[in-house]
Amino acid sequence: MIKSGKGEKEQANTIRKMLPGILVSALCVAVLIWQIDLQSTAEAFAQVQIWRLIAGFVVLVLALAARAIGWRVLMREQVSWSDSFSAIGIGYLFNQILPFRLGEVARSLVIGLRTPLSFWEAFPTVVVERIFDLAFLAMLLLGTLPFVAGVGWAGTAAFVSIALVLGGFGVLYAIVLNPGKVQGLFASLSDRWPKVRESGQEKIDLLLRGLSVLRRPGRFIAVLGWIGATWGLTLGWNGVVLPDFYPNPGVLELGFIVGIAAVGVAAPSTPGNLGVYEAAIWSAFLALSANPAQGLAFALATHGIYILAILVLGVIGLLRTKISLREIYGAARNRQTQV
Repeated sequence: MIKSGKGEKEQANTIRKMLPGILVSALCVAVLIWQIDLQSTAEAFAQVQIWRLIAGFVVLVLALAARAIGWRVLMREQVSWSDSFSAIGIGYLFNQILPFRLGEVARSLVIGLRTPLSFWEAFPTVVVERIFDLAFLAMLLLGTLPFVAGVGWAGTAAFVSIALVLGGFGVLYAIVLNPGKVQGLFASLSDRWPKVRESGQEKIDLLLRGLSVLRRPGRFIAVLGWIGATWGLTLGWNGVVLPDFYPNPGVLELGFIVGIAAVGVAAPSTPGNLGVYEAAIWSAFLALSANPAQGLAFALATHGIYILAILVLGVIGLLRTKISLREIYGAARNRQTQV
């Protein structure tokens, strides 16, 4: 009876944690059904050229391959590229089919199980990778949004945004070189709040551990280059598919759509970002005064390409590493409470 009660409590907690994402996805789907002419969307989707979908798939795989190289550099090349690539495929697969977005934890666990590196050596590098991603996303949005809004100072805003992001990278590198000062500053600022200091200190130490691999300028530049290549290829695979849904798209329109999609998938949702991804791209098409039905069709096409690529790479990764989903999922849930 005790075990049964404990199991029911855990199940209730799981449902409670999943509920916000389910509600957000359901709301997005409801809005799209209400606002979109589904027949027009189906007609737009039917006109896509197959070669664009295939080319998009190939470029997407190249983007993930570039990310695997960048992550391997963050791990000081102590793992092979194939192990890094397999772990990324498995991690992204987790985010597509299982709740709680355990992908980052899962891929670090795969590295811990398959290579000499431990989970706690791999996970901080994922955190650092996400910091680079946020910087590129900020550059993408701040560089395109003023042009989309049609403001007269768009060029100045784009220049300032790039300068701010580059300045941010400068600050990041300063932190890399001076971890002790960061720890001291946090300790002095949180001195009045012991609980904040206790919980925050672990996060600060985790981040600094990940950043420590970038002390060599060459490694910092290499990671910057490979994560930048990842974003360039992400623009590329979306750009291959977009012309069938958006006539003569420019770089600004493409960058804006990709940027809004990236922001959208960060919102709570069901596994695989169902509904949220489509709503984000639909809203981007509206902001560009483009056909929203075409936008939804583009979202469905690119989402399909992404899901297919992740399923293929994730399954290949599982077969190669000989690790079961259940094994990683159980370990990932336990680790999630510690990070």
